Amino acid sequence: MGHKDKGRNYRSIRCGTQTAINGNFGIPWHFSLWTWLSGDTGSVVGISRDGDLMNRQLFTVIALALTMALFAACGDDSTPPDDTGPKDTFETNDDAQIKDPTIVDENFRVIYGYTPTLSEKAAEMMVGNPAFGPDDDGVPQWTSDFPLVKNSLESLGLNCSYGCYPSRDLGMMAVATGYDASTTGQDVQVVKFDQNMTASPLLMQPLTGVRQAYFVGGALVVSRFHSCETKAGATKTCYRFERVDFSDESVEPAAEELFVFPTDAMLEDSMYSGRFRVGADGRSLIIQNPEKESVSLWIYTSSEGLRQIGDRICQTVDANGDCAYSSTAPALTDDSPVALTKDGKTLLFAYVDDDTEFRIASFDTATGDTESTTLVKTPANYLTNVCYNFTGDWKYTRIQPPLLISADGAEVVFVAASECKPGVDKTLTDIIAVPSAMQ
Repeated sequence: MGHKDKGRNYRSIRCGTQTAINGNFGIPWHFSLWTWLSGDTGSVVGISRDGDLMNRQLFTVIALALTMALFAACGDDSTPPDDTGPKDTFETNDDAQIKDPTIVDENFRVIYGYTPTLSEKAAEMMVGNPAFGPDDDGVPQWTSDFPLVKNSLESLGLNCSYGCYPSRDLGMMAVATGYDASTTGQDVQVVKFDQNMTASPLLMQPLTGVRQAYFVGGALVVSRFHSCETKAGATKTCYRFERVDFSDESVEPAAEELFVFPTDAMLEDSMYSGRFRVGADGRSLIIQNPEKESVSLWIYTSSEGLRQIGDRICQTVDANGDCAYSSTAPALTDDSPVALTKDGKTLLFAYVDDDTEFRIASFDTATGDTESTTLVKTPANYLTNVCYNFTGDWKYTRIQPPLLISADGAEVVFVAASECKPGVDKTLTDIIAVPSAMQ
């Protein structure tokens, strides 16, 4: 399997400063960016009428072959001096501060979660109301943001305090209802919405022991806590992936087992905690299996089953070229930024290579061949030195999951974050778009 470095080309979409807040098994997220709702403060998802991510043009992109140009740098520009270590060379762009107006030519709604500061109030989920003109047809036609909990879920005794997970078309939603003392994980009820956003339950009894949940087509896919036996005979937590189909409402939905992860061969060394993502193709599950010194990437589809993509990625590399563990290098998890393109041919993964370079890697899912784009390079000890090694207008230390693919497949969109400015309590976060082919 081959590997090569590629040029870099990216643009800033939206800027701001916020602090990440983690939910129970959700993700930290900010801004009006399209992602699944996770019950976290500020979580949002964009939903178009056809249930797909909306196409839009935010700014004019000037492609510079084999270079990276930052469009519209924003946030705080104060960073430590650039005085140590090898650095990438970036070609600057004189028009980097000029932005075109945001253009959105599709009818869509934005869903966002809100968790009150005071715990006595339940978390709400709002469906935003676009600015419809008198001749535009809004369905339903609201005059303000629509509170799903107050107007729909509350009548069923449900709210979003533990997490809400809508389908892309907002036809269904998985609602975490709390924890069952007899199981590990959360209980999850599933509701459907009619055209007036009135909710009705689809399960007689909630699913128990759920670690994470996503809608895939008309079905809900969940990872559930399970016990497996290692080759040494020890009991260890693993996760059973199940699919619950809601296409036939005349029968009670039943959970169909898809597979168990980690597999027997990797169970003993695995640090997998049950998280996964859904590819932009809407059918592939993406799983990361971290071990102490490496992480491997896996894809599951109903047609091809579970398969590993490419070689494992090392946290660091020793003198013999083998994967090695370092207590000072960025930790490996099962929720690093990852995305699968809509055609299923390319898997994108953001990581720190050998405790020195922050990269976005592009894996060919058929061959495992890898190409990568280096975003920032340090001489050693990435976390210690990254703030002193920014080049050009790139000023970010990490990418917050998830990576998202635009509707036309041309761009990868993500939140780039940094905590480099001394004395600042909040994280600097900007929304960045990168060409998915990274040409």
